[in-house]
Amino acid sequence: MLLYRWLVSRRLEGLLPRGAGWIGQHSLSLFMVHQPIIIVLLPVVVAGPVRVLGGLLMAVALTLIGGIALEWAVRRAEERWNRWRRRAWPCGGSPNWWPLHSSCTAC
Repeated sequence: MLLYRWLVSRRLEGLLPRGAGWIGQHSLSLFMVHQPIIIVLLPVVVAGPVRVLGGLLMAVALTLIGGIALEWAVRRAEERWNRWRRRAWPCGGSPNWWPLHSSCTAC
């Protein structure tokens, strides 16, 4: 609790807040893609440091790419869904059998 108060009262400068802000914005997608990538790329058996470091660097790069790709795919699916919903139900996006449907003359 004391550490939190101290950290909140400090102002971060430079690249650190931008980097932390970017990671914060994309944290869910990064979290969702990192585990399968790490399982595939990092060796399970004992390996040399070059193999482990190379796998780790590849995992970080692919996690960033995969996280951004996941966000793009979700955003695109959401846009398609909203477009379809507006076409299908012009009265606020809900069908007339929906209990909260507004009384609209167009439906």
